[in-house]
Amino acid sequence: MKKRIAAWITLGLITLGSGFLLSMTNEVTKGTIEKQEAESKVIARQAVLSSAERFEAVEMPDLNPLTELYAGKVGDEVIGYVGTAVTSGYGGPVQVIAGIDNDGTVSGISVGSSDFNETAGLGSKAKDASFMEQFIGKQTPIRAVKATKDRAENTVDAITAATITTNAVTGAVNQIANKIDAYLNPDDGELAEGTTYTADAQGYAGPVAVFVTVKDDGTISALNVGDERFAETQGFGAAATEPGFTKQFIGKSFPLTIEDIDAISGATKTSQAVIDALNKAFEDKVVVEPAGPEGITYTAAEKGFAGPVAVFVTVDENAAITALTIGDDKFAETEGYGAGATERVFTKQFIGKTLPITIED
Repeated sequence: MKKRIAAWITLGLITLGSGFLLSMTNEVTKGTIEKQEAESKVIARQAVLSSAERFEAVEMPDLNPLTELYAGKVGDEVIGYVGTAVTSGYGGPVQVIAGIDNDGTVSGISVGSSDFNETAGLGSKAKDASFMEQFIGKQTPIRAVKATKDRAENTVDAITAATITTNAVTGAVNQIANKIDAYLNPDDGELAEGTTYTADAQGYAGPVAVFVTVKDDGTISALNVGDERFAETQGFGAAATEPGFTKQFIGKSFPLTIEDIDAISGATKTSQAVIDALNKAFEDKVVVEPAGPEGITYTAAEKGFAGPVAVFVTVDENAAITALTIGDDKFAETEGYGAGATERVFTKQFIGKTLPITIED
């Protein structure tokens, strides 16, 4: 019996020791892998935007769906951007690092990381230079096509028998370009001209709602896709919510067909759902009232150069200005001079400022 106990103790000590050594090995290996991943990203950034001398991380309140975004610089001048996105391929996550020049074209892409697991001889070809080089010089959104007849200036040839992997890479490149566009062209909060309607249609994973603003002449001036029910696939149909997709509708007239736009690569059903919902919204004309600015609106008037100048200012609970309109029916300031006080370029500089305000502000 004593021999058995001794054997169990010995076995237990061996097990504990092995577990400790294994955990230590994992920690050391983990650190090495993370270091190698970081180094490979530095190399990839330089490869996809080779004209840059250095890279600076871009700070954004919401970087999603990207994991990283860098500005490439020569001296103090930004000459392009490099972003990293991870989408779902056939065998697991597919990391894509893409460079975008200041003119909006793709300067290069790098595919794959240590966890790249696409099928050998099929999806693994996404890492081949012959596939990645197709993206260089293309404007986004980029589409992957299978047939020669479908080729266009913004298309790449899909990898044979690896559509999922191809679409994962293409979707990631488009995500990166869209985020860069959103960073360079932030929404200033100005309401689009026209009336806003809403409707939805069935997409791939659920209802796809649209909120479309239409001018009196029947052209689209603004479009937002998706509400709290939106559940289209990341890296594919989810791109319907991104500016790179929605902005192509601006200026178009009804009725719309899918041939009027560049459909989302690998997400034809979602793209068609947006088209169907837009046509339904314009036909049914279910009006959406625009949300007003947060806070309470006050008014007052002071003597200007040619008469009283009225202001209508909305202030939130922190005394910050959320909206401002200048002028009423008595406003008579000189055109080309004081009349500029009514223009948005003047009033929008007050948004976010806290009362009291001085002319130095």
